[in-house]
Amino acid sequence: MKPQEREELLTQVAGFSTNESQDVVTDIEMMPSISIDITYETEGEEGIQEGDIVTMHAWITLHRGNGLIGALPHAHYFPLEKEENFWLLLADSLSRSYISDCCLGSLRCKMYPK
Repeated sequence: MKPQEREELLTQVAGFSTNESQDVVTDIEMMPSISIDITYETEGEEGIQEGDIVTMHAWITLHRGNGLIGALPHAHYFPLEKEENFWLLLADSLSRSYISDCCLGSLRCKMYPK
């Protein structure tokens, strides 16, 4: 959507003031678009069997419309200092069970079953 169309939509349809619509635009530009590529392997084995130790590598690419690499979370009603973090959750879709999680706030993390 073009900036002028967005401005008109926010002010005329949603009834936002100019400052409020600019706030929305700033927030939208800060929202990341994330793509993730995952590979997994077992050492010395071709396939994966129940009980195997599996190593997973995840490459995460983050892109923002405003070009920023990192951003502080924007929350008017939460005045405390915040950091941006993302979480990687590992689950078994067949048994619908949770396996592990990892906060991606740091560059490297290790996931261990809970």
